[in-house]
Amino acid sequence: MTLLTGCDLIGKKSDDKGAEKTEQTPGHDYTEPGRSEPDEQEIPVPDNSKAEKIIAKYNHGPAINNIDYADALEYAEIYLSLTAGYIADAAAGDNAQREAAENDIHLIDSKYPYNAELIQILYQASALDKTEGGLVPMNDDNRARFEALVNSYDNIAR
Repeated sequence: MTLLTGCDLIGKKSDDKGAEKTEQTPGHDYTEPGRSEPDEQEIPVPDNSKAEKIIAKYNHGPAINNIDYADALEYAEIYLSLTAGYIADAAAGDNAQREAAENDIHLIDSKYPYNAELIQILYQASALDKTEGGLVPMNDDNRARFEALVNSYDNIAR
């Protein structure tokens, strides 16, 4: 529509030859009235409702599939990102630092209590070659993500 009306949006001199050239202003000024600064990026949190569904499927059926594994891995990866620093402090810190880190881990664990159960399910699924007891074998992508997660846990205390 703009091209058909003859508006000049690319900074070329317009038909008004007597007009003075003006300096172009920057595109976004967040200090203008009515505008606000961009929001800080939100920290992801584990999804307890997905975790509860996965655990319920594990306990009562139907079979857990690779979509469930991906959701469980996402939960575990986010949980690890929230606790990694505290785990390292608990493993290497002095007594006061260790106690503070353990309290912080306990607080996170009280908000997101399903990590241990999901890790156990993922361990069992990673060992499967065929469907057994409500678990289907893990696909290669999920297996690689799980191995990376296990390696991340192993590397925290080092």
